[in-house]
Amino acid sequence: MDKKIFLTRRYSNDIYKLIIDVCLKDATKNVNNNLNIEVITIQKRPNFYFLIYCICIFFFGFFFNKKKIINLKYKNIRFGKYLIAQTYRKYGTYISNFKFYSSLLKNIYICSLNIETAYFYLKKYNFDEVYLDHCEYLNGIFYDIFYEKNKIIYSNHYPKNIFKVIPNKKKKIFLEDCLKIKYLKNKKKGYKEKEIKRTLKKIYNRKNNFFPWINDIRFENIRKNDYKKFEYIIYAHSFTDAQLVYGNDGFSSTLDWLQFTVNELISSNKKILIKAHPNFFLNKKLEYAKWDKEIFTKFFSKFKNLENILIIDYPINNKDLIKRLDKECIVITHHGTVLLEMINNNFKVISSSSNFIDEKFNISNNWKNITQYKNLLKKDWSQLSYCKKENFYNLINQMFMNENTFYGKNNYEEKLRNILFRMKKIKNKKLKYLKVIKVFKNIKNKEKILKKIKVKVNSFK
Repeated sequence: MDKKIFLTRRYSNDIYKLIIDVCLKDATKNVNNNLNIEVITIQKRPNFYFLIYCICIFFFGFFFNKKKIINLKYKNIRFGKYLIAQTYRKYGTYISNFKFYSSLLKNIYICSLNIETAYFYLKKYNFDEVYLDHCEYLNGIFYDIFYEKNKIIYSNHYPKNIFKVIPNKKKKIFLEDCLKIKYLKNKKKGYKEKEIKRTLKKIYNRKNNFFPWINDIRFENIRKNDYKKFEYIIYAHSFTDAQLVYGNDGFSSTLDWLQFTVNELISSNKKILIKAHPNFFLNKKLEYAKWDKEIFTKFFSKFKNLENILIIDYPINNKDLIKRLDKECIVITHHGTVLLEMINNNFKVISSSSNFIDEKFNISNNWKNITQYKNLLKKDWSQLSYCKKENFYNLINQMFMNENTFYGKNNYEEKLRNILFRMKKIKNKKLKYLKVIKVFKNIKNKEKILKKIKVKVNSFK
């Protein structure tokens, strides 16, 4: 083998140049020699053993049940989970079985190429570290294989910053483990309540929305209705983005979950509100937002005329809705920051354990499988639990006041924004993320900026 390299799945003259540079600096800080960057090129030859395995399990009917597909493994590679997530990235796979299975077959073949490629680099190249982006999709195959071979894996994903995973021989660290805000018992009282309350006001009471992805949405005035009569409010999620990123809770997609929830509550004659996700109403040029809205309309417009259901299929600020809800309205969300907002407003919440919050926080009434979820949906308001304020404050402290999370000062995006502002490349210190990375992409000489960027890389081991 030749000189050691730093392997990466992605390297381009945009925000990934910055991310890879941060990872490279971290990988070489204890090494005398520099590492050359080598970008993974997908091999043209598939892994035939994997394809033969897939043909065999096809005859056992595993590919005809989406919930069975999720659990499929090959040599400790959780390819089924990645396969479903990748397949559900396209609008057509939701509305046509033919498109779903044709996309599935195509992605099985890509899985075989990724497996063969991973083995190729392990055999031909000398490396200890690799950067992988979007491991919730088919890049997760590289994660599983390289982890088994004791390679240090760098990545980045909300709600964390840039991080690295150091393989643990005793217990495998999955990507979803790294994304969770961990419950740290010794930090249970490691906050000042007044500071937490000030932070919560900043998050939920400011004029402009605290969460950057919401600020691009033009909210409408809430329409007149008797919102207090509803017993449940269900918050929809994106259907085509990052399915199963936080793990498997029995549902193959957020559409699967939402349909199941609505049908269960209808069969119990419950009065329910269904609120579309704000991202459904982003710029029409954003393809995934357009797809999400079309999927939502296609599958849930049929409930519009039912007496016990109200569908909010236009963009409203959630603050306006909260004021109008009955305080005993039960909140249902799969995951997401709305969970925190509703807890902050003293609602009882049902949510999945497959989210970015460690279960030990006991932040909501959660489920791990469909049976548990069914039982939760059958419970009355009085049988459900509130979140303990102490646990909630502990979570807010770790998520929003920790320097190394998405919202912290150590976040690479925040550091980039501050440098661009000081260099007078941008005029607004609070410029939105998408515009910040667009400005950075158009800068010809990025080396000056890269030299100034210093980001602590979180470590999991």
